[in-house]
Amino acid sequence: MPLTTDELQRLDSVHKMFSTAEQAYEMKQKDDAMSKEARRQWNEYSLLRTRASNAAKAEKRDRKGKIAQIRESSRIQIPALAFSQQVFATSYKENMGSTKRKVRSHIRGSRLRKKEQDARTVEESERLWNAALADRMKGLRGQPEGCSANDFKALGQFLTQDEGANQALLPGRMEEGNLNQDQINACISQYMNLDFGVDLRTDETVAKDSLRLEELTGKTQGLKHLIAEHPEMTAQLTKEDKQNLLAKLDLGEQIADYYTIQKKVMTDSWYRTHYNSEISYRYHEGDTLEQKNLTLLLWHAEWMKGKEEFGAENGWLEQYRDVVLEEEKDFETKARVSMNNTPKNVEFQKNDEKIEDSRHAEYFRQFNAPGNAVHDRLTSDYYVAGESKRMKEGLTRKLSNLPRLKAVQHMPKAQMEEMVENLAMTPVHISDPQEVEVCRQANLNGMKMFKEQLRKQMNYVKRKYGNGIMLMSPQEIEEHIDDFKNDFTNMQGMLMFIEYLEELPGMYDKNDPADQELKRLVDYYQTVTIAEGEARSRYNNPRDNFKTFSDYKHGMVRNAMVGDRTRSVMLQAASTDHLDVRWDTFFDENDVLFDEVIKSVERMPADKMQQVAGAEHFNWNFLAPETRQMPRSVAIRHFIEKEYSIAQEKQDYDSDLEGRVQTVEMLMTKINKLRTENRSQVRFLYDQIYTDMEKWLRETRGY
Repeated sequence: MPLTTDELQRLDSVHKMFSTAEQAYEMKQKDDAMSKEARRQWNEYSLLRTRASNAAKAEKRDRKGKIAQIRESSRIQIPALAFSQQVFATSYKENMGSTKRKVRSHIRGSRLRKKEQDARTVEESERLWNAALADRMKGLRGQPEGCSANDFKALGQFLTQDEGANQALLPGRMEEGNLNQDQINACISQYMNLDFGVDLRTDETVAKDSLRLEELTGKTQGLKHLIAEHPEMTAQLTKEDKQNLLAKLDLGEQIADYYTIQKKVMTDSWYRTHYNSEISYRYHEGDTLEQKNLTLLLWHAEWMKGKEEFGAENGWLEQYRDVVLEEEKDFETKARVSMNNTPKNVEFQKNDEKIEDSRHAEYFRQFNAPGNAVHDRLTSDYYVAGESKRMKEGLTRKLSNLPRLKAVQHMPKAQMEEMVENLAMTPVHISDPQEVEVCRQANLNGMKMFKEQLRKQMNYVKRKYGNGIMLMSPQEIEEHIDDFKNDFTNMQGMLMFIEYLEELPGMYDKNDPADQELKRLVDYYQTVTIAEGEARSRYNNPRDNFKTFSDYKHGMVRNAMVGDRTRSVMLQAASTDHLDVRWDTFFDENDVLFDEVIKSVERMPADKMQQVAGAEHFNWNFLAPETRQMPRSVAIRHFIEKEYSIAQEKQDYDSDLEGRVQTVEMLMTKINKLRTENRSQVRFLYDQIYTDMEKWLRETRGY
């Protein structure tokens, strides 16, 4: 008897149920197998990671032991911790007048005379070592063919008085830039035989050994470079020999770093002309920039004295907390108020997604949302199409970082858009080699354009900040937050961008001074702004117990000195540039934007105004270098034309006359607001600008 329709449907349901159950069972079996395999792989990975960690710890212990052995066998005389022994005072206070000081500096046996002699000795030793290397270079054929400039400089540190050995060290040609075994053996042999028995205990002993320290520093830096750039340097060494070499190099680097900073201390203009009892190890906001900078140099040197490689425990700068002096209570209260008004985040505006008003803000706003192709391309881990290597993060952390940069704000609209479009271009068909290559070339061109903008940005930052970031007052920090947001947004991303360029052929030349300076500046300002941001965050956090503004400065130095790379960056950069922050600095003195002129009204110091104007009354057109020689009427037309040109990037006008008039009316509204709200002594400059615009408007309209 045939089955009914209902019975067939029920039977079909039973079949489906068993089929589904069977599929579920099979899937569960597969899931269990995958889970088991995943657990096995995780356990294997954990085991390998643990073994690697234990091996690294064992290697570190071995390295420490070898360093201690080298230190003891070399009979290095370790510098004493000065602050714990109260070698310096707690404030800067001159004990004598200039006449008496001059007399004392010439008396045989006086400490002032000895300080000056020690300073001159280390300066002369640096000159003598460089002269000796230059003399040994004579007779050689110069930089070998195939040898990079950096390798040539590093190898040059190992030249001796043996002309034959020098010829072997720097032959006429280096195959593909590689080092031959004779070169490797010469460098390693010299370094392992280098006498580390230097006396670092006092200024006098450092000066006495300064010529040897110059040699040690040069050879250490040279060998460190060669090992980093040439794997063949250590490829043929036994494990034991390699460990011994790297251990001695570690110790040599600590000695070289200490000598580098102590030399800067000893040759400091205040240090060499004053007794230690007139020099403060405490940071006082009321001191001069030169005095405050010397205190920071002393802290850098003290940190190096406490390094583990010297057999000391680095406790002072790590644990020290200052005390609030009675006479400084008012300052400390005001400083705390100012610093509490600063951002709590470490890095200025790096993670703020909002795009602030600026020249190209509207262009970037159209892309500023997750899911937008341009947004995602530039904020995700960036890569060049067709290249396997990627940046460690996005080209920019947030899209808003780009239009904040002064360099981007100064780009003409067409050039800026070309750069962004090139950077964002992505192949639709990744299997099409021709399409990928087109995108690759576009990406590389965009990166070249962005690199050039970073070069301009960092040159501006250098002219503006110099070495002054660590010396800023709490009021400066509070008042110039907007500067930091624009000048230092996404510094970490900039450094990663430079490191990515190094991995791409033809994008970064390690032997090009311009590329070297770009990386140095990015590295330095990344280091110092992160050090400042972390110290500011801790100063504003009651749990960290930073009692004084001096503690905040301690924190900055500690943050910069704790890492090997950042310490090296700080020691090399210390006291190499101006100590004041020049808030009135223009991005491009030959092409100043009118907004920059307006901002500079309250930023140019009175003494600089007097210097610029001379005997004349200071006028607003003196603010920008490009208009200082122009009459005010010509200067106002100059900036009106410039602002109208920028306005045309954003909209079309019925006529040039109407466009200029609308531009001036908009500017007058802004200036009128500023002069109405301003009650300072510089209000007259706003009045001048407004009057000149008003006059231009009357003359242009004819009424």
